[in-house]
Formats: sequence, structure tokens, C-alpha cells
Amino acid sequence: MTTAGEGMSERLARIETKLDALIDQRTDHEQRLRKLERWALIVAVGAGAGGGTVAQLVPAIGG
Repeated sequence: MTTAGEGMSERLARIETKLDALIDQRTDHEQRLRKLERWALIVAVGAGAGGGTVAQLVPAIGG
């Protein structure tokens, strides 16, 4: 993990690099979740509209 000759500043630099990577991953994860939630809403609205249309058409065509 760390070597005996590694100084405090090198260790802090490694930790900072890892934290920056985690922050970037978190931001990307939040963006993907927002896209997924947006698509879920679009699909739900489409399904509701489609179901309502079918419910109106079935009795009209004698079903």
C-alpha cells in the first residue's frame, strides 16, 4: 500500500486523486439516474395514454 520512504505529501496527493475520481463517478451516476427517471416518466405517461385510448375504443367497436 504505502512504502516506508513515502512522505506525507505523496500520500495526501494519492488520497486527493482518489477523492477526485469518486466525485466524478458520483456526478456521472446522478446524471444517469436523472435520465432513467425521465424515461420512466415518459413511458408511464405513454402507457396511461395508450391504456385510456384502448379503453375508449373497445366499447366503441363492440368489444
